[in-house]
Amino acid sequence: MQAPAPASAAPINRYHQPNVFGLSVIPDNARPQYDQVENLRVRQRAVVEEAEAMPDRPSATTAPSLRPTHGAHEQPRHVARPSASSLHDADENAKFGHIRISGNWDRTPISLTLDLDAPGEKFYQAFHQLAARRHRIVERHRTTLWLKSSKDMPEEEAYELRLSEEELEEGWEAAVEWMHENKREKAPHIYVTVEVGPG
Repeated sequence: MQAPAPASAAPINRYHQPNVFGLSVIPDNARPQYDQVENLRVRQRAVVEEAEAMPDRPSATTAPSLRPTHGAHEQPRHVARPSASSLHDADENAKFGHIRISGNWDRTPISLTLDLDAPGEKFYQAFHQLAARRHRIVERHRTTLWLKSSKDMPEEEAYELRLSEEELEEGWEAAVEWMHENKREKAPHIYVTVEVGPG
């Protein structure tokens, strides 16, 4: 007969099993579900970030107070969460110079909203934040993005965008011009593959 488990033993979550370092490891059989949930979280964060980045669009981030205001006793504005459909309208994004970039970093799906009017360094910072959320380390001098106008576009026709500080600064204007000329009408507007070269 087997002795019962001690009462202090914590139940093991079948999706997150700690390894010898106490870090959470996702078993292979749970990876597809985890990736789907993580991809949804990334898209939800992008919607909120996009709404916060566009304060000049009152319908996206704020709604007027329902009560009338009286002089110095103004009511605070109610902050509403935008719906995904209102923020991902391709025509609306095009008006504001924003495009959606989606693709893969090895087996990890990525999605990012890009302001084509912003400098290249701002794009890099957004990419770096995305990498941090996806638990990836960006080695800027070794990282290249391959931009494509469709998933089916041959790799040899993809636009090369290097993220090293000097190359990004020099090539950003040409990259933006390429994206304007090659973006799709509907999101995702550009597809991307992330490549990390040898050190």
